[in-house]
Amino acid sequence: MFEIIPKEQRLHLRPGSLEAEIYQNIMHLLTTRTGERAYDRDFGIDYSFIDYPLLEAEAKARNEVLEKILRYEPRVVVKQIMLNSINNLTGGIVQKIVVELRTDANR
Repeated sequence: MFEIIPKEQRLHLRPGSLEAEIYQNIMHLLTTRTGERAYDRDFGIDYSFIDYPLLEAEAKARNEVLEKILRYEPRVVVKQIMLNSINNLTGGIVQKIVVELRTDANR
């Protein structure tokens, strides 16, 4: 089990471990808005939940992050998603994600 805490990081073309590769993949997913990738318009996070009331926005944000991780990083099981306040103007919505490698993950 390991934590993903969004922060600025450099892209590594050859991550040193499976965990580093997964971390980088999820970070890339979280920092891309849906529609930005020409070859996969669904990749990234759809931020349309921002306009909803706070509790509904948080539920939609959590669901969006979970669905996208399940789709684009199937080597992990998501154990926990902690969100920053949707009203927070500092940027990202995700504070921390706890994931566990699937036992059948390709190594």
